[in-house]
Order: sequence, then structure tokens, then C-alpha cells
Amino acid sequence: MGETIKLTAKIGDMRLDLINSKVADYLGNYEFVVIEDLPINAMGAGITGMVQGVVRLALLRAGVEYLGIPAATLKKAATNSGRADKAMMIAGYAEAYPEAMIADDNQADAAWLAECGKALLGLDHKLKCPAALDRYIPKLPPRVAAERERNLA
Repeated sequence: MGETIKLTAKIGDMRLDLINSKVADYLGNYEFVVIEDLPINAMGAGITGMVQGVVRLALLRAGVEYLGIPAATLKKAATNSGRADKAMMIAGYAEAYPEAMIADDNQADAAWLAECGKALLGLDHKLKCPAALDRYIPKLPPRVAAERERNLA
């Protein structure tokens, strides 16, 4: 499991550059990632919106295709409840992968996003409700959709 990037507010917008560097470091072997999308009513919201922009820019610069899914969809796919709280997300992942070391809710969300990626690629996964992702299948980038079809054949 990766690390949660924790930065103090004291460094201001310089944190965006640090986040960009960390994300770029992680992208080495990835061709497709699933990210948690902002809620529709928060697309321009403050700090979270800035971090989303930096992450998306790092993905674009690295040539990594991505798909954003809302938090409620992530929760539904992971636990079968779109209202799952942080503790439920952590507990659900611990149940699915008892050997995993999840330090916090951010890591649990990231781990579940990886499971969503597996499901969208037609690979084995441990989601409780993969059907929650069905409406995102038509939104897959063409290369990713082709890989999904190969994996499901």
C-alpha cells in the first residue's frame, strides 16, 4: 500500500507542487487509474479542487488514462452502501484483504479505487457491488475498453 501524503497548511500552494511530484513518482508502471471525482456541486471548491487539478495534470503529462467516479459510487461498489462511512470503508477492505495494512480512510479509498479499476478492466476484484460501476463502462477510454473486452473474453 502506498502512503497518504500529509502536508501542513503552512506551506500554502507549494503543497500542489509537492503533490504533483509524489503523484508523478507513483505513475511509473500505470496505464490506467481510477480517481475519486469531486461531487458535481463541488467542482470548483477550494483545496480539494486544486488537488484534483494537480492530480489530473500529472496523469495527463504522464500519458496515463483515468476515469473519475464519485464518492457515493465508490462506497456503493465497495460496501454495497452509497452511504458507507470511513470506518465501513476501512473495515470492508480489511475484510476483503486481511493481510493489507490500511493506515487511514484515505488509503482505504485509494485501495477501493484500485479494486474499481480491476473491475472496470474485467479483472478479479473484491467489490461487493461491481454493478455500481456499470454506467462508467461506456466512459472508459477506447484502449482501456479494448483491454476490458480482451480480459472478459
